[in-house]
Amino acid sequence: MTSIYYGLAWFSLVLSVFLLAVGLFNATLLPSEKGFYGILFLMALFGDVVVQKIRVIWRLPNVMSLSMKCLWNRMKTHSDLLC
Repeated sequence: MTSIYYGLAWFSLVLSVFLLAVGLFNATLLPSEKGFYGILFLMALFGDVVVQKIRVIWRLPNVMSLSMKCLWNRMKTHSDLLC
């Protein structure tokens, strides 16, 4: 990925959040409704990031299986500490 791509992605994110804030500020809604729409938008952004992270993790099955094996072996060797 190039720096231009990252710059455009950050610019579009900041612009969308700014325009949402301006729109909610100028809307004739109750403050609770404005907060609901703002939080809903931020949760949608969070969901996008989570889905992308899961897709990246699923594409690395060897790394995940290796780390799980390492974790399992560590748990087996230190099981006496858990009791």
